[in-house]
Amino acid sequence: MVAGLVASLGGFEPDPALLIGAANLLSFGLILWLAVRAARRPAREIFPFAAVPKDFWLAVLFTSVGWSILGSELVNVISMVWPPPEWVVGLFSGLQSAGLASFLLLVVIAPVTEEFLFRGAILQGFLRRYSARKAILVSAIFFGALHMNPWQFGPALVLGILYGWWCLRTNSLAPALVGHAVNNAMSLIVGGLLGLEIPGFTEDAVGVSLQPLWLDLLGLTTFAAGMLLAKRSFARHTLPGTRAGVPLDL
Repeated sequence: MVAGLVASLGGFEPDPALLIGAANLLSFGLILWLAVRAARRPAREIFPFAAVPKDFWLAVLFTSVGWSILGSELVNVISMVWPPPEWVVGLFSGLQSAGLASFLLLVVIAPVTEEFLFRGAILQGFLRRYSARKAILVSAIFFGALHMNPWQFGPALVLGILYGWWCLRTNSLAPALVGHAVNNAMSLIVGGLLGLEIPGFTEDAVGVSLQPLWLDLLGLTTFAAGMLLAKRSFARHTLPGTRAGVPLDL
């Protein structure tokens, strides 16, 4: 039956990235709907969007660009110690080489669905039971586990902690949404839009070689600058998270 349908459509085969994106929207949408109903709280409390200081957006940009480089190198190191099977390399490479479909999945759908779930429903639920540090850490562990492979768990865990910190300090999902999108877009921009080939960064989603030292230094410098800018912004503004007693340094 499926073969006949494909034939009737002139051999059309849906892009795997689009299929994954559609599955994400449906499954995450159902989970979020159930979470809102179970929480019995206004959606604006579960998914906060308070005004974010303008100077904080530069911190989001620098930190996200920096960690996209450092996280990529961490995946490379883990892959050299524990080489991923070929089907894993092929799967993630395919997800990043599908053009517009890759962009929609990685830069739009994944950040929206994952941030609303993990920094919205899950983190806000944990905050009703645990301290800020514990809620951020546990929700970040769940976020890392969502990726369902050991090569991406570490980088995702760091991002989960970072996004949770941003969300609680600003009382807004917006920085996490933008940061997530920037992080996912970096390899697409460098490899696809700019056409640059950088070993270990644009070759595969699950790396098989290390990045150039200059790129790692750039990532470290940019990430450190972003963290410094974030702390300065938090010190300059009285944010909702400050009044709630959310710690500056996690």
